[in-house]
Amino acid sequence: MKKTIFTFYLLICSMVVIYGQTTYVADGDVSEWVTTPIQSEPGVYPYFKFAEQNDVLYWAIYAAANKPFAASFADIFIDADYSTATGYIGATYSPWTSSGLDYLLQGNMVYYFSNSNQNEWGWAPINYGVLRTAVPDSTILEYSSEKSWYIQFSLGTTLGIGLQLFPKAGERCDLPGPDNGFTNKKIYKVKNRTTLDITTTLGLTDTIKLNCTNAFYNPYMNDPDTDGFLNFQNGTDHTANPSHWASWAINLATPQIFDLRMTYQSTNAGQISLSFVDMATNAVAKTFPAIDFSTNGTMSETKVFQIDASDIPAGRYMVVLKNSATNSNLKVQNLKLTKGTGAVSKWDNVPIQSEPGVYPYFRLAEENNTLFLAFYAEQGKKFVPAQYCWVDVFFDSDRLKTTGYVGDYNHWPAAGLDYLIQGTSLLYHSGGSPTTWDWISAGSIVRTMNSDNTTTEYSVAKSNFNQNSLEATFGVSFQPYYEKLDDPGNIEAFNFPVIDAGFSADARNIFKIKNRTTLDITTALGSTDTIKLNCTNAFYNPYMNDPDTDGFLNFQNGIDYTANPRHWASWGINLTTPQIFDLRMTYTSTAAGQISLSFVDMKTNLVAKTFSAINYSTNVAMSEIQMSQIDVSDIPAGRYMVVLKNSETNSELKVQNLKLTKATSSHLDEVQLQKDVIISVHNKQLTITSKSDTKISFSVYTISGALISQMDNTSSVTLHLERGAYILSVNNGGNVFSKKIMVL
Repeated sequence: MKKTIFTFYLLICSMVVIYGQTTYVADGDVSEWVTTPIQSEPGVYPYFKFAEQNDVLYWAIYAAANKPFAASFADIFIDADYSTATGYIGATYSPWTSSGLDYLLQGNMVYYFSNSNQNEWGWAPINYGVLRTAVPDSTILEYSSEKSWYIQFSLGTTLGIGLQLFPKAGERCDLPGPDNGFTNKKIYKVKNRTTLDITTTLGLTDTIKLNCTNAFYNPYMNDPDTDGFLNFQNGTDHTANPSHWASWAINLATPQIFDLRMTYQSTNAGQISLSFVDMATNAVAKTFPAIDFSTNGTMSETKVFQIDASDIPAGRYMVVLKNSATNSNLKVQNLKLTKGTGAVSKWDNVPIQSEPGVYPYFRLAEENNTLFLAFYAEQGKKFVPAQYCWVDVFFDSDRLKTTGYVGDYNHWPAAGLDYLIQGTSLLYHSGGSPTTWDWISAGSIVRTMNSDNTTTEYSVAKSNFNQNSLEATFGVSFQPYYEKLDDPGNIEAFNFPVIDAGFSADARNIFKIKNRTTLDITTALGSTDTIKLNCTNAFYNPYMNDPDTDGFLNFQNGIDYTANPRHWASWGINLTTPQIFDLRMTYTSTAAGQISLSFVDMKTNLVAKTFSAINYSTNVAMSEIQMSQIDVSDIPAGRYMVVLKNSETNSELKVQNLKLTKATSSHLDEVQLQKDVIISVHNKQLTITSKSDTKISFSVYTISGALISQMDNTSSVTLHLERGAYILSVNNGGNVFSKKIMVL
């Protein structure tokens, strides 16, 4: 008997391992194995399946197409009690020193370990009746043996099995194979595991639980039956994490979209991957390659992703979970598949932090003390996956210039840059000279890029920001690296927020990150209901003033009024009940002007509707004025960014808040056409519009002669007036007229 051993170890927790109504026969026809789960890592070769039926043990062993088996086939080893208390544990002929090898199937013979010294090779024959056969091209082997032969060491309810395979090419292939990243070298644990049926579309209360104790897994990992979890960092260090895997067998009779929930614990953020591997063919049907998980100090359940398996054929699959090389100490108790709740992307309901409706843009979220960031490239631009730099991310941890880098490479003079994400590293500024570019490693980050190279995602544990504390309010800016259009493969850097000469250097700050609330509009507003878009809850152009300090948004914060159109503020809303609103604005201004209001789809960054010319009048004191009526009853229910912008008018507009209230009933008090001018009063709003190319000027007075408002050289204007009588004076290209108007 040769000492070169091709070992296959299998652990059987219940020796009733039967799948479906299949009848197993070791005859070279492997059609009965198509519904039997894969015991080793799915999607890779070689692999094997195992079953027990009518007190007979069966194996099917599959080689890669280009590595058919030699005539000697395979050696199969069994650890009868899944323990090192019995059996061979010597390292000379076995790579699995954490298992005690009690039986060996070699050729047609079964042997038992007969040596009193467990470190020395010594076997005695039991029976010469092992059945073995191969398919014609020698890429699949079938074995069977009677359980009644195994009497020297009782077969426990849990067994270990290892294989040593001998391809025709001559080299030996161990399964599980050698891996220097692990010290715990056991063989496959075989037991009775359940294939989970998904026969209907899941309801709201339905759950498919992929529990650790029902998992197939890399045997060099820990034992989940003992520990109650799968340790995805069980190697010598985190670089071995990608070699960890666990899988579950499912019968996906009804393909669909699932929410994926994971009960886990981790010391850092990282990424998992999930694959569906066809049980019959071992071919990967679909992979979700980069699913973020955050730091989770206690074992608890979190929704981590939504997986769309609606586009793969109905059938039986192995669901394979793998870990990334991040030092996260990930431990998983279970996965749960529940009814898909709608949005396929985890970012769909996360507000846009930069100007909505334009590119590039970004989103940022925090969960379980981990920051997650998504950056979307400028339209027509792409990132280069092969390059080290995708997007550099700068952090001003305290929103102060007194800490961090303020040298020439800082394009935002109002910020002190404390941290930098570059490549896969988080760096902190050394704290030496504030003008010296000097950065030191603070840890690693996780990043990924979508398939068309237009979106990048990052995650980083907040605990890594341990030099200058990351405050509840902090700043971020970006340097994206896009592929050069005239030099494919090479990159050039851009700045975001962009450098704008319309603002002074002292005004050029970076995006302010803090906790903001998405406002729910779930019913038609009543007469006393108000949706208040307050300045302190706004996202805004970081070159504007800070509304948390000033109590308003300054829409003329540039060097002069020509920069006004580049001012913007936005608010996140959940518009589940589209309707018509009255729009009110609390503001002050030194002159009349126009604002625009847009609704931008939070999911797609597409503009759903814009109200482009809403007039406001001079307002000396900060006070609330009804502006206009906005009709969003014709856009779909969903989440939107409400975007406020200013016109290029020297008006010194400062806004404290917007309010959306119940639309007042339409009431038209007066409409007149006089000397090519239309004058109307509608819901306490006076509108004056020129019907010719001539600009008009007007003044409004009280009956006692006090000036209320005036404007020169305009084509149209709308003013809010309280109930009462007024005198209107209009100059239309030299045609001057006055009239009394009534506001009811």
